[in-house]
Amino acid sequence: MVQWWCRLEQQEVLQDLGLTGLRARALGIQAWVINVEVGADGSLLPALPLEKLLGAADSGGPQLCLMLQLSQSLSPSAEKKLAVALAHWLVQPMAALMAGRPVLLIENHNGLSHQHYGVERLRLTLQWELWQKHKTLKKATPWLIGLPGPNWECSLIEPQRTCDKYIQNLRQVHQGPWPTGVHIPIVHAPNKQSCGGTEKLYSEWLEQAGAVSTCYRNGASDAVVLIESWHNHRRNWRSSSIRSKSSAQLQPRIRDKFVIKYPAASTTEEWGETNAKHLALLVHGFYPDLLANLLLRLPQQTIEPEIDLYISTPFTQMDQIANLLKEQGWQRVRLFGVENRGRDIAPFLLKLMPCAVKTGHRYFIKIHTKLSNHLSDGDLWSAHLAGSLLSPGSITYCLQKLELNNKLGLLAPAGTLVPLSLNLQPSVSHLIKLCKRTSINAATLLQQHFIAGSMMAGRLEAIQQIYSLGLELENFEAEAGQTDGTLAHALERWLCIAAANDGWQLGELPGDSRAVPGFGYR
Repeated sequence: MVQWWCRLEQQEVLQDLGLTGLRARALGIQAWVINVEVGADGSLLPALPLEKLLGAADSGGPQLCLMLQLSQSLSPSAEKKLAVALAHWLVQPMAALMAGRPVLLIENHNGLSHQHYGVERLRLTLQWELWQKHKTLKKATPWLIGLPGPNWECSLIEPQRTCDKYIQNLRQVHQGPWPTGVHIPIVHAPNKQSCGGTEKLYSEWLEQAGAVSTCYRNGASDAVVLIESWHNHRRNWRSSSIRSKSSAQLQPRIRDKFVIKYPAASTTEEWGETNAKHLALLVHGFYPDLLANLLLRLPQQTIEPEIDLYISTPFTQMDQIANLLKEQGWQRVRLFGVENRGRDIAPFLLKLMPCAVKTGHRYFIKIHTKLSNHLSDGDLWSAHLAGSLLSPGSITYCLQKLELNNKLGLLAPAGTLVPLSLNLQPSVSHLIKLCKRTSINAATLLQQHFIAGSMMAGRLEAIQQIYSLGLELENFEAEAGQTDGTLAHALERWLCIAAANDGWQLGELPGDSRAVPGFGYR
């Protein structure tokens, strides 16, 4: 679970820390961040009663982390004196740790003895002092963390303090962009000056920031989000229901063996001879009426190259769909009956795509009968996705782009190639698990994009890396009306991750993207 660290003001420290700490634990806080002023000689000024904090170690409250306030420039000798005082603090039992290492936050690195080398010099001096006390390398290697600047091993990501509207912070945490390296996001709870801030938006910001921090730490369970104010947090965080959701519910059950499994010949119907030179149209047809309308967009006799149709549908609809396809005159069909599990993604990965690969197709178009009842503009969204891909003109354009650029792997409908961090929180547990299975550093996901809506054109070669996961139907959650957070939703993103990780480019088709829902407050 992501750790929430929260800044505690001096006047709040002077209160009963035992009582405050117990309340903080109940509201999800794992560590206090305490501002400490540093004198010009390197001493920790007595404005804050550090001994009182040490005395509260057995209160059952959060751990403690210092935030150094360097208002005066330090000399090298003053830095050494500071390191001695800090080492005494960092070896205390209540000192906050990240990855088993002590943590020190620095608000203004310009107060160190050298603008470029001061951070490293303090780190080395502090490391020596800690080594003398711990004699273990891990605990003697502190994290020095500050706002973006030179030589930080990890830095803080501040929200846009100039925002006139609280919603802009939500837009930033969904859309990025995200710097490379290791970072800790800072989250502000709404206050009286926040325009439009609500408990619901604050909860969303916290959870989304936690997902981002988890990726930065490559899935570590002690990834940190820094909350700016205890006073505002306790006014806006009323429920721990989101944090109490079991992460085990979101874990894909992927077998240890990497195997490629082609579909078994069960509950299938086929007619016509497929050809590797044809375009593979891969369709999950859950709704027969929508499927009929989708396929009518394609006057087969006018399309070059010819189309081979690979289609999946629930077992109970096999006869209905087969009759529909024959009535529409489809000459080359591979029809699969499937369980209603894994949305459109499971049939695509376990049935349609392996069959098309086995035939030897080079290019494909993937669509499905989308009905987004949870979106007010779901019908327009579905029509835009299908309309961008299923017309003679769009098919010709896609194939031309793929022929002209042999590095182009996938093509998205207009407006659907979005940052992978968009609404990341529901899928992050699955994505971290997939990263560990494929030795991909989860921090790199924050630099990538995915195709929202799961309809695309591209090369089958670009996404075949996904076979290494050895997925089977039992890996997918049973259907329960989920709108996000399942393995299928994570794999919708993973298709693009797999392609990009293998060096393929992602592109976007031209067109009017106004029908795309405003995901991530864009």
